[in-house]
Amino acid sequence: MAKRRTSLIKVDTEAVQGEDSWVKVRRLTVGEQRDFMHKIKSKEIDTFEIGVQLLKQNVHSWDWVNDDGEPLAQPFEDPSVIELLTDDEVVLLGKAIRGTDTEELKNSESKSPSSSG
Repeated sequence: MAKRRTSLIKVDTEAVQGEDSWVKVRRLTVGEQRDFMHKIKSKEIDTFEIGVQLLKQNVHSWDWVNDDGEPLAQPFEDPSVIELLTDDEVVLLGKAIRGTDTEELKNSESKSPSSSG
């Protein structure tokens, strides 16, 4: 019997948070991506705001730190932590939830969401 792979994937984030850093995200469904594009085209909502909303809903956990090296709150516990991120971090997360630029993102399908980290 078929079983869908976990909806959470672990993505390498060395490019924005340093060696061995990671984030777990839920990829958008086709319907969510279509709704996102519709809202952008219809100017129903500001593009930046819809992007922030999607990150708050789909970034689950990470081992990220702030500029002082202090751990950031886990997004599934405090979605507002997304507002503390840099542009580069937000761009990487946006690519991760959309499943784009896979060469850069290194989707780690062999690791379950409950694996180390």
